[in-house]
Amino acid sequence: MKAEGDSEKAIQLFQEALDNYKDLSSISPNAAAVYENLSALKVDQGLLEDAIAASAGDLKIRRRRFGDQHADTKLRMTTHRSLLRRLLESRS
Repeated sequence: MKAEGDSEKAIQLFQEALDNYKDLSSISPNAAAVYENLSALKVDQGLLEDAIAASAGDLKIRRRRFGDQHADTKLRMTTHRSLLRRLLESRS
């Protein structure tokens, strides 16, 4: 959907997927991927606060599944910090 220029439809589908993963969202790698993609889409739209919220969901799942020392978790931590830094810079 995003590639076809329909970001709103992509967001709707991501939200529906997260609703479907509701019961498994604390451990599902699929839910983590949905959060990661939703975060990237929100960044593209310039919605940093929404992107940070989605990134936090992704990070929470990865921390529970893999722990803080896993490479995937560390990468998402770096990405999340970058988003937070961008938000702070945009407010100064």
